[in-house]
Amino acid sequence: MSREHAIPQKTFGQPTVITTAAVENGHVDKCLELLNFLYSEEGSEIVNWGVEGVSYTKDADGNHIWTEAVTNDPDYPMSDAVFKYALPTLGGWPKAMSYEAWGSMNLRVEDQIITHKNYAACDSGLDLPGFALNMEEQDTYSRIITDVNTAVSETYWNVVTGKKPIEELDSLLELVKSMGVADAVAAYQSAYSRYLER
Repeated sequence: MSREHAIPQKTFGQPTVITTAAVENGHVDKCLELLNFLYSEEGSEIVNWGVEGVSYTKDADGNHIWTEAVTNDPDYPMSDAVFKYALPTLGGWPKAMSYEAWGSMNLRVEDQIITHKNYAACDSGLDLPGFALNMEEQDTYSRIITDVNTAVSETYWNVVTGKKPIEELDSLLELVKSMGVADAVAAYQSAYSRYLER
């Protein structure tokens, strides 16, 4: 697998851990051996593609090609059948994700391929920085935004389906203001300002 196409995984809320049972039973070295293997070339190949000759083959140029076991499964579409053999997705699993493997299942239309190439070339400096709300800010934000999201979703679908006129959007803006959306925004602004002062 080309390392330039490998995406190391960041998992939020899904850490990889070694349990106390492994410590108590003397298996820590084996656990670490497995984790090291999963990040190796061979381990990455297995996690992303499965077993060569079973779930994939390689052409003369070294490109991976899913076998009929994946592409022509009698019980599942390809997007599900692949999981019998490999995990070419984002998610909470220790691995270097292969963009090629993921793309071969998920980017089936030329427009999708072009969009993803453009997305990958974007300036990550425009991403929001990693800052966290404190407990008070989180409480304020959660209390308000849950109701705001519900109101927005209900109005959106009622307008889209024609149950309410598009003019309903004007009253939605007033409604979310009355729900305290400005306080939710202020909670985020407070956390962001604190981040900038670091």
